[in-house]
Amino acid sequence: MWHLFQSLVIFAVIASNIAYHWTPNAYLASAIGVGLAWVLTQIVSELPQTLKGLRRRRP
Repeated sequence: MWHLFQSLVIFAVIASNIAYHWTPNAYLASAIGVGLAWVLTQIVSELPQTLKGLRRRRP
């Protein structure tokens, strides 16, 4: 499931680069896509644990 999510993020970044030409370097767009996919995966995978910790701290 994570591979599909990461692939969609990378595809979205590369497709937006093709459509809007925000960088002339395709390797940079790919690196940004991979980095963004990794960051979003970390955020989404840690979100349930973070929310559980926030609920426990309330009196």
